[in-house]
Amino acid sequence: MAVVGSNLTSGNSAVSGTSFQTASITPASNNLILASIIVYNTASTNPADPSLSGNGLTWVKVNSILYDNNSASRRKLFLYRALGTASAGVITITTGETDADVAWSVDQFLGTDTSGTNGSGAIVQSNTAAQLTSPTVTSLSVTLSALGSAGNATFGVF
Repeated sequence: MAVVGSNLTSGNSAVSGTSFQTASITPASNNLILASIIVYNTASTNPADPSLSGNGLTWVKVNSILYDNNSASRRKLFLYRALGTASAGVITITTGETDADVAWSVDQFLGTDTSGTNGSGAIVQSNTAAQLTSPTVTSLSVTLSALGSAGNATFGVF
């Protein structure tokens, strides 16, 4: 079966705070759900890992990368996964610190491996590339290992 993805919601909050909510979504049960989160703070410290809750799912961090380490502010990209019996509702992103801006995109994937826990069987590799913060960068790439079968799919967040 081919992997089929769809976006459930995306958005941001430019109001400083410690807790942020997505629009209400209705994920299908036993589909892989990926939440891409960007946290921006105006402190000279790296953003802390947020916690996610909602939709009756357990959210697990897959990976993260600091991509802006300006001395006066910081930006970090996080990827979270979930898979299980889902319910409708919002996802709450709690940062545990006052952040200036949080942005998100939540995507759903049908046809993934549902073994493991909370989507662990669907994620075979999670690679990041060196951060590039120059405003003149026009392309980015990440090296992946060979895919294991024709039924594999890739997902990227830049």
